[in-house]
Amino acid sequence: MILDLAANFLFFATVFGACAFAVAWLGRYGAHRQPALLPPARLTQLYAAALVLPPLTAVWVVCAAILPTCWLGEHDFLTAHPAPHAEHLIAGVTGGLDPTVGYAVLMLVAGSAVVLAWSTARGHGRLAWAVARLQLTGAAPPAAKLALVEAVARRHGLDVGLIQSDQPVSFVWGFRRSKLVLSSGLIETLTLAELVSVLEHEGAHHARRDNLVKLALTICAHASLAAPLGRRLLRWRNEQVELVCDEAAARTTGPLDVAEALVKLHRRAYALMAPVALGTPRSSFVADDAPSVERRVRHLVALADRRSAAAPGGATSRALAALAAVFALSLVAVAAWAPLAVHTAAEALLLVSR
Repeated sequence: MILDLAANFLFFATVFGACAFAVAWLGRYGAHRQPALLPPARLTQLYAAALVLPPLTAVWVVCAAILPTCWLGEHDFLTAHPAPHAEHLIAGVTGGLDPTVGYAVLMLVAGSAVVLAWSTARGHGRLAWAVARLQLTGAAPPAAKLALVEAVARRHGLDVGLIQSDQPVSFVWGFRRSKLVLSSGLIETLTLAELVSVLEHEGAHHARRDNLVKLALTICAHASLAAPLGRRLLRWRNEQVELVCDEAAARTTGPLDVAEALVKLHRRAYALMAPVALGTPRSSFVADDAPSVERRVRHLVALADRRSAAAPGGATSRALAALAAVFALSLVAVAAWAPLAVHTAAEALLLVSR
């Protein structure tokens, strides 16, 4: 049964993942042609949905299609569904390869989980290693700026970790009790308004729980054979998240202050490129490539022209609760009133795919 569930989940998650990527690509294309049609906040939600819905829908389909064969009993099931049948719905597609396909699926899923866990732990370890080896060469920042940092961080519920280094470093570390890590070089480089822009940008990441959401979406992206498409969706979403957090910061200090901080830190990071190449962490506020910085600056300038900013979209918990309720209630309804409806529909889909 476990092999059956895993193989069917992988099949449906891959099919749904490819379809979701096509929809997300169309949304991205439409946003490039008509930016007002899908602003960054909406585009971020579209990419997140394209990552979450395929594996979630695959779980729902597998549960609704396979589980009735368990609680109906063999006699009642064959009476209601007399056609030739195997619990493993994709047995007709895989032919005589069962149970080889099932074991291959389990190995693939287990291997993907190990690689994902290893890469996540490695990323956290490399960042911690780099922070620990930063040269303590920067001058102590002014007391007024330190007080400003503490005040803004306290308002966002963040602890502050100060690194005394010339490197422009800023990022939010952790999932639950997060810490705002800043370098003295970044604080010294920026004016008060620009510093507030960076702090508000990082505070928006914390308010959105972007570290935790990114981890969850990464797991969803690797839940099928469409993982390369999922990784591309993750990159697209990360681009839009930066724009959303820029907009959140712009509502406090103004779009041009955010743009000036972005350009100034990008230039400083470029001037200190040699140490950065050795693994020193940089400000998450500044992207690694010039095109993304240019795109964000253009967006901020356009935002200044419009004198308005889109809402940051912070109803993630409510959306997840609603999604969980729909998932559970719809599964119960199907099991109670039409236990074989999804099973029959899934078989018809598989027959078409053959």
